Amino acid sequence: MKFRDYRDSRLAADSAFRAEYEALAPEFDFIRTVIAARLAAGLTQYQLAKMIGTSQPAIARMEAGATLPSTRTLQKLAGALNLTIQVTPEKIEAHQLPEMQAVG
Repeated sequence: MKFRDYRDSRLAADSAFRAEYEALAPEFDFIRTVIAARLAAGLTQYQLAKMIGTSQPAIARMEAGATLPSTRTLQKLAGALNLTIQVTPEKIEAHQLPEMQAVG
């Protein structure tokens, strides 16, 4: 089964899966935008990494969605790829905060 088929069947059948997937939409959009801008600029991951002072594996992890960039890295990416990045804080209601568990 192809991933797209699996994803689509889970989205259709599982409301909890669908909610989590939709919550990640801004991250997916960000990743797609960065990849498209890098490719449009004719840059490899290695070249972009050198431009912003990081490693190619760090760019690969970010593009794969395995890590999220820091604010400083966002600024460097924006400059290197001629992007505007806007961060808009939103108030989170107390009932939306994750429960914290004591460790130990």
